[in-house]
Amino acid sequence: MEKFTSKYFNNLNKFVALTITIFVLISGFSFSTKSVKAAESDKAITAFTVPIQARTPLRDDFNSYIDGDLDGQGDWVKTSGLINVQATTTFEGAKAIKNSTGTTYYKKLGNLRSEGRITIYFKNPDTHTYIPFVLQEGNTERIVFGTWPTVDDQYIGYVNSTPEWVSIGSYTLNTWVSLEIEWHSTPSKQVRYRYNSGAWTDWMAPYTNWTNGVDTVAIKGDATLTDDISYVDFIAENLYTEETPTTSIATINESAKTIALNMPYGTDVTALVPTITIAGVSVSPTSSVAQNFTSPVTYTVTAANSSTQAYAVTVTVAAYTDKAITAFTVPDQVGTTTINESAKTIALTMPYGTVVTALVPTITIAGELVRPASLTQTDFTNPVTYTVTAADSLTQAYIVTVTVAANPAKVITAFTILDQVGTTTINESAKTIALAMPYGTVVTALVPTITITGASVSPLSGVANDFTTSSIYTVTAADASTQGYTVTVTVNPAPPTSGGGGRFYSYAKAITTFTIPNQVGTTTINESAKTIALTMPYGTVVTALVPIITIAGESVRPASLTPTDFTNPVTYTVTAANALTQDYTVTVNIALAIPTIGQETDWFIKEIKRTDIFRDGKIDVLDFDALVINWGKKGVDNPADVNQDGLVDILDFNALMVNWGKVESQS
Repeated sequence: MEKFTSKYFNNLNKFVALTITIFVLISGFSFSTKSVKAAESDKAITAFTVPIQARTPLRDDFNSYIDGDLDGQGDWVKTSGLINVQATTTFEGAKAIKNSTGTTYYKKLGNLRSEGRITIYFKNPDTHTYIPFVLQEGNTERIVFGTWPTVDDQYIGYVNSTPEWVSIGSYTLNTWVSLEIEWHSTPSKQVRYRYNSGAWTDWMAPYTNWTNGVDTVAIKGDATLTDDISYVDFIAENLYTEETPTTSIATINESAKTIALNMPYGTDVTALVPTITIAGVSVSPTSSVAQNFTSPVTYTVTAANSSTQAYAVTVTVAAYTDKAITAFTVPDQVGTTTINESAKTIALTMPYGTVVTALVPTITIAGELVRPASLTQTDFTNPVTYTVTAADSLTQAYIVTVTVAANPAKVITAFTILDQVGTTTINESAKTIALAMPYGTVVTALVPTITITGASVSPLSGVANDFTTSSIYTVTAADASTQGYTVTVTVNPAPPTSGGGGRFYSYAKAITTFTIPNQVGTTTINESAKTIALTMPYGTVVTALVPIITIAGESVRPASLTPTDFTNPVTYTVTAANALTQDYTVTVNIALAIPTIGQETDWFIKEIKRTDIFRDGKIDVLDFDALVINWGKKGVDNPADVNQDGLVDILDFNALMVNWGKVESQS
């Protein structure tokens, strides 16, 4: 250690300061006042932003330089030795620099920073490389750090104020290493170090105290080592993945006419350049003009009618330890965001139907940075942790939960009452529902069937209600909002007893046709006995037949096309327009497997053909084999499904046995 300290200070007078400047030029941004089309009286500030300035003196990735001597490229200045730009060994991008001589001194001037940090990436390929990096104030060395190899190990360290060399750890040869340095002037002039994102050292006094800060970076080599080889790449404030330019977005309180802007610790507020968007004709001071925000600044917007509105703009600089999220918004959110500072939770709601897998929040913080960063597309399917880092590198996590609002739909889509006349009229714009009941209907206990889009309806569907006067039905949405509908039920007047004015005449209450698909022959309707009879093919399952019914009257129950069990006779009731009724008894018979003599009709031929599974004109063992192969199979249009009930089973076997040995010629 003493050998190193002596060697370094014996050679200090041989090195001249070298500076690299990373500069986020606030004055270099091109801004213009943005004005939206406004009414004559509009005079509002709708957006107010300021770019966040990096705290590092300079930034350089060397990628734009040509191969060869670094001197003169990107404002680098050489005093001695040789540092070349090359593209063979790099940390990021296309280029890095290589130091290959002992006595080396290159520098670059940048911004003066009293508070800041800088990261340098380097790589040492052999054990004879000594690289000091120096942060200077002008030509005066203030912070000295670097690498020092020995026969057995390679060390990273710094020079303290004693001065003496202090190691903070070791590194691996031929491996890129990050070395970070951070300094501040308040509460005192101190510096700290870390490498490869490890632990920071304690804060300590620098090599020498600066007056105003540091503004120059120098890269040096050891004059006593003639075979020095080292590489340096990407000098920046943070890791290169963190270096996306950022902007601080102000919070505008329109009712109070105030604008609040948070800036990171160390920001110089004496010459901030805001970008201002207005609704109006002009704003004064104008957008893109530097202002001193040491105290609140008043901005005045003028409308087209010459009226004015003043806004008080306050800029707050985060304290060294601040690490808080002060605002968190997502475009189109419902209502305001709730930030619970004590619980470190943030909650907001998005409209119903929002897909939350790629939302882009705008975040305002008091601190250095937040990750994920503001304006970063983020999946909020589950709560997301946002971490704010203070200038002192301590962190604070916030749990952000995004909730999607419940469905606001609250609509009655259908409203029917048994035996009503015609269809229901729903006027959605007027929120009215109207329907008519047959003449003579008593409306004091009608039972409506209601279909809604929403969570519930009151009174409930299926519950009797008195419709003597109009009734209000209220639909409640999933989001608890409500909508009322006025339901009016009218009773048709007494129709005429004769003539053509009635619907099948007013007292008509008859079944005029009654058929079932695949029935055998025609239906017999005995009007005097009020009976109906028809026959289905042999083997038909009658537990769910679907009849097609035509009536003279208002309605029939069970209704046409209603699946019905005809194992026993079924009573059908027809209601007339005058509310009188008539019952019919419907009987469904099953045809015999073999018709009696004289009944060999086309039906019999069809029955033989249906049993002829093999389709060779006769019922024999080939048909039996086909039946066995398909036994238990389900589905339509299966030739082995003789009785066509959708399943090949014992009923089909019975039909096959009944017709065994028959041929189509027998018919």
